[in-house]
Amino acid sequence: RGQIIGFNSSRLVLLPQGKTENLTLRSDLVTGLQFEWPEGSLSDASRAYRDGNYKEAIRIFQAAANEPSIQQWQQKLVLIKIMSAAIEIENLPVSTKVFVLLKSLKPPTFAYAYMPLNWTSDPISPTIASTVNTLENEADLYVQLIAASWSNTGNDAQQAKNSLQSLAQDQDIVLSGLATCQLWRFEPPNEFVERQLPQALVTRDKLPIALQAGPTAAIADRLEKSGDDDAAFQFWLEAAMLSDRSELPLLRIAVRHLDQIAARTNRKGDWEALKVVFE
Repeated sequence: RGQIIGFNSSRLVLLPQGKTENLTLRSDLVTGLQFEWPEGSLSDASRAYRDGNYKEAIRIFQAAANEPSIQQWQQKLVLIKIMSAAIEIENLPVSTKVFVLLKSLKPPTFAYAYMPLNWTSDPISPTIASTVNTLENEADLYVQLIAASWSNTGNDAQQAKNSLQSLAQDQDIVLSGLATCQLWRFEPPNEFVERQLPQALVTRDKLPIALQAGPTAAIADRLEKSGDDDAAFQFWLEAAMLSDRSELPLLRIAVRHLDQIAARTNRKGDWEALKVVFE
């Protein structure tokens, strides 16, 4: 705990509680911030977000984002919350637009974990499916990554796979790393588990820890689809823990899969005891 003095793409400067000297950390080592806003509009917005009132949270955050008293690093946290709230209500175009704005401000690495990416083979809602094509022809490579992540079936899936293969060769290590992990979703589950899982773990672990929740969920998804519920449960649990630490929207998805696996594998009692950690 402490007071944030400054936060940008390279470092976090923090005055720890009860100390007189600042502590400086590399930004890529920061997995997320549990930030307490002073009482006012931003704290109201945070409460609305935690309560699941995402439209109200977006409204208040947007109004507060341009207040003269807000610092630039605080603006980035506000944009992260707006981006997350938008994808929670399945507004992919708005969430993507906010991400592009956030990226232009050169945020810390952990901000990329909130990008509205799809990490599973779960059915895509009609609302999101109807808007993905508005993103596919964008020049921004990260927008192409987002669009490809939500294209799971038919001709769109092949186009998405081709796009991801190209993005995986990019010199931007965050972009190429995430694109490589996204490709796992297109592999037959059993083949992925038997032939690619060891290398997938190496690839995931090369990413900053702040960005590992999504790839961990992708591995869990392939394991679950292959029928290995024991291993899938462990990876979904890891994805939940990584997501909970940073308050990622992915947490809700991980918990849902853990509920389903626990129900069909007689783990319900043990899981209910663990689940309280994420509530």
